[in-house]
Amino acid sequence: SNDSGAVEAAAGGSTGLSLVAETAIQCPSASTQEPPFTLSLTSPPCAVVGEPFTATWLVKNLTDQFQPIKVYSSGGSADFMFTGVKERDVQVGPRSDAVLSTTYLPLRTGRLTMPQLDIQAMRTKAFILKQSDSNGSVIFVSPERGVVPGCA
Repeated sequence: SNDSGAVEAAAGGSTGLSLVAETAIQCPSASTQEPPFTLSLTSPPCAVVGEPFTATWLVKNLTDQFQPIKVYSSGGSADFMFTGVKERDVQVGPRSDAVLSTTYLPLRTGRLTMPQLDIQAMRTKAFILKQSDSNGSVIFVSPERGVVPGCA
């Protein structure tokens, strides 16, 4: 009967017919761009209790515009005393760098979470660094020099 042939054709059966549906959708145009900043950290791999060390963030502005950024510590730590960048607005010049340094004094030994730092691009409100949403940077603090190989 003709009804069974129609079912075979609709299911891609032995009749050799294949069913294809095509729909054209107009999508908005999109473009990508290079990130406006790069960020790098210079910090020792470990520290010694009671001896200060410095961590330095280098923010590079890759654009041809001045870029205002906001830097702030988003949480203290009972494990460290620290001085340096805690809250500051910085204008990073076109194709220039901003150097952000903090000196830490570890107060106890072990694997310690350092105070968290956030860096935000004010023009876009995007975060260049947002440690407050993560566990933060961890550093091992030795009780004295020479206990851990490679640690001051």
